[in-house]
Amino acid sequence: MQASRWPHLIVGALIFCSLSSAPLRAADKRPFASRDFTSLRSAAPVAVSPDGKAVLYAVHSYEDKGPAKVEWRTIPVAGGDSRKLDLPEKFTPSGFTEDGALIGEYRIEDATQLAIVPLSGGKPTLVFMLPRGSRAPVISPDGAKIAVLSDPRTKDKHEQHNVVENDESSLYVFDLHTQGGGWWCQELRTISDFAWSKDSTRLAVVTQLPKLGNHEAHSMLHVCGVEGSRQL
Repeated sequence: MQASRWPHLIVGALIFCSLSSAPLRAADKRPFASRDFTSLRSAAPVAVSPDGKAVLYAVHSYEDKGPAKVEWRTIPVAGGDSRKLDLPEKFTPSGFTEDGALIGEYRIEDATQLAIVPLSGGKPTLVFMLPRGSRAPVISPDGAKIAVLSDPRTKDKHEQHNVVENDESSLYVFDLHTQGGGWWCQELRTISDFAWSKDSTRLAVVTQLPKLGNHEAHSMLHVCGVEGSRQL
């Protein structure tokens, strides 16, 4: 008789516990407030260091007012503590050079320019200037060149002009050994994306029909090198 009562006692105890805990769970529920949102953090990987031992990543957060806050950090691939990087305020890194410095976009006035920011002390920040700025820097696999997108047209000296026209985007390649550079395949003026070949001598380039003056969306693929381009 005593043994047959145990299942009923266990069920009764479980029901009692569930009923007694229900008010507590309901009391814990509350609307999602701004303080909950500002306490959240999100992280996204950006690049892997040349030696493959560390990952550069960005941590995004928000305060009660103002734009998103971005914190740049590195963390060992094998695990361990992350390191917060002390970078210029208007610098957005996108990758590494061969010697472990960061490449990225540096905002100067109303345009972004290619910049190389060293992570070790005692070395200066290098900024590569183009008349209309540059964006989307990508370093070649051999680490000797950096390709960027830029508007090849001469900058208008009369700032009051407000002309509605298609943007132009061509490929400019910087040589890190000589710190010089030049336009590659300048006849391609509507580039939307590109990628280096493994031997660092050519790039695969995607062009798109400009928005103004065209009723269809159309993309073309090209192979681009110092000698010119070839459409595939």
